[in-house]
Amino acid sequence: MFTSESLLQFYDWAQHGYNVLFDHAATLSPEELHRELPGFGFPTVCLQLAHIAGAEQFWFSRLRGDDSPDLDEDALKSVAAIRAAYGPVQERTREFIGSLSPAELTAPRRIDFGDGSGIMPPAGVLCHVLTHGYHHKGQVVAMCRLLGHPAPETDLDGAL
Repeated sequence: MFTSESLLQFYDWAQHGYNVLFDHAATLSPEELHRELPGFGFPTVCLQLAHIAGAEQFWFSRLRGDDSPDLDEDALKSVAAIRAAYGPVQERTREFIGSLSPAELTAPRRIDFGDGSGIMPPAGVLCHVLTHGYHHKGQVVAMCRLLGHPAPETDLDGAL
């Protein structure tokens, strides 16, 4: 059974990896941060990092059923701006997950996407957000290599 404490441990491990990557991305020049690289759905490092934050905001605001606006990922033009926008998203995610009992974490909830709805428990949404973020984190690591700036270790073992 999941507890909020165990899920928040997973969340914190993921955030550690993101922070290492954000620190590394902050060492890129603005030109490198915004250089389009073919073969990636979000073609720049900046857009990839903004999407990690934006996707978490999107999923958890809908799960909570609140009216928090989506992040304008295209307006986040620097690592500092992304981190500033992502900080409150992380706080709301932690507060929400931390407020739920084990039964609430695994109870299916209807999620309204505006153009339809789905059903997923909060633990499932967190799992999705983390795996989705790690997918994009891996893409940023690959992009940094292509830019001639290999990233340091960002995997979970660095957080243990």
